[in-house]
Amino acid sequence: AVTSLNKKPKEAINLYKQYIKLDNTNAYGYNDLAYLYAEQTHDYLTALKYATKAYKIAPLDPNVLDTLGWVYYKLGNYNQALIYVKAGFEIQANPIAANHLVTIYKALKQDDLANAVPQINDEQINQQVLQDVLDNLVKYLFQQHFGIELQ
Repeated sequence: AVTSLNKKPKEAINLYKQYIKLDNTNAYGYNDLAYLYAEQTHDYLTALKYATKAYKIAPLDPNVLDTLGWVYYKLGNYNQALIYVKAGFEIQANPIAANHLVTIYKALKQDDLANAVPQINDEQINQQVLQDVLDNLVKYLFQQHFGIELQ
């Protein structure tokens, strides 16, 4: 959602602020708002405020972890950035997180680790999503048809 509003950051920020007023328990509103502040403004402390709020709501969400880490990167705290971006990437690899991880490793002058980050493309993501859907469908069918719950 954020990328479609990148050309109008002020409007996007206002919309997300309205959204979180309507639903202050949804981490994605805070997360997207934090990412907008991090990418479209230089107000990294406000970005940190919203990223931290998203993290409190959804501490294991890979997108939330990536955003919080990216905000720390923007603040120049590369070690803290690495903790969160790497954790998010390990949960769910995606092209943005891979790019963030490489950037942080390079900022830490760890080029060997930067070069070791696997590059993820959209086709790989689509394949993984399809595989996840198929796995869940098989589990559902086994449960419905045979009464067996697969792990």
